[in-house]
Amino acid sequence: MSATPQPNYAQIHERFLARMLDGIITLPFLQIITALFAAHAGLASIVGFVLGLMYYAWFSASGWQATPGKRIVGIHVTRADGSRLSLREATAREIAALAPTFPVYVSFFSQQMAATLFVVLACVWYIRIAVSPERTGLHDEICATRVVRGRLGGSWNAS
Repeated sequence: MSATPQPNYAQIHERFLARMLDGIITLPFLQIITALFAAHAGLASIVGFVLGLMYYAWFSASGWQATPGKRIVGIHVTRADGSRLSLREATAREIAALAPTFPVYVSFFSQQMAATLFVVLACVWYIRIAVSPERTGLHDEICATRVVRGRLGGSWNAS
């Protein structure tokens, strides 16, 4: 009897690099949105948030199971059982991943309090990736997902 091979979980530096690459890829689009809604900063923030959410969710649920940044780094997102996420699951995962940023958007916090809460929450959320056996952030645990090394097929089709 042979044992089932364990997934090769992505390390924190790989996940960070992928997120930075995705930031570089999406930055021009966010700048265009900001310019288009210059007189309405709040609306620009909402549109940018929704489009960013759609970018990460759609690519994570696609045949690649990875954003372009993750694809470049050679990692992808799966359910804990190794199967592909649905668009709903990928959207929930991204919302959970963004949860530490929410205090920044809440107006009843001072800027200093919001920044402090963001740092504390981000540490709680993401430091786990460096220390947990399956390299999971809190959002991965909440949504039962994993980020693993390796590439999948080249299809951009989300079906």
